[in-house]
Amino acid sequence: QHKMNFVLLASAGVSKFGYEEYLGVDRGFDSIYVVAGLEEVFSQNFRCGVRAGFQNASYNDKSQGSESSPYGSISVQMSTMPSTRITASLSHMIREAFIFPFSSQESTEFNVRLDWDSPIPELRFALIGAYRVGDYKADNIPAALLSQYLTDPVLSEYARTYGSQTSGTENTFVVAAEVGFKIGLGTKIKFVQSYENVDSDVRWSYNRNASNIVLTREF
Repeated sequence: QHKMNFVLLASAGVSKFGYEEYLGVDRGFDSIYVVAGLEEVFSQNFRCGVRAGFQNASYNDKSQGSESSPYGSISVQMSTMPSTRITASLSHMIREAFIFPFSSQESTEFNVRLDWDSPIPELRFALIGAYRVGDYKADNIPAALLSQYLTDPVLSEYARTYGSQTSGTENTFVVAAEVGFKIGLGTKIKFVQSYENVDSDVRWSYNRNASNIVLTREF
């Protein structure tokens, strides 16, 4: 007989996104999310969970105001051996835009992650594969940029070269490698190297390599 083991979860976060200003317009925004969740532990080697809440993006350009969206994820994790974990998850959120002149995008992502604990307790490795769908809307463009899109010489040249779509979808395949090191109580530093293949109908399709250093602190 299976004994139910539930774990209640709650989290909140604040993020700040910034871009280089153009024509005096600031496309940056602050994001706040609040999430509650439930995780069921079936065994030491298998668990699944669901998290749901909301996210609010407050844009620096007042013509955009603010935007609210559901924020959440569904995940399944299993361990093939004590030092290895495989996690599959599906998530939805507002995130940064990689395409000018948008400020943000609504993103839905399917992610598979392999974590491995090295013999050194403080050292962790991970491999990640993901498929992400990003939705871009005209509401995500500051009004000043939208109105000058075909009149400003630089913007009009940009539109002639790359297209003037103000909405569309972007499909992205991601592979990444991660090295993490625990440097103190609740404090970790991670180095992430990723490669992305982007198929976009908003602008152009492209490949992107990115290197990131992330410092996290848990309280």
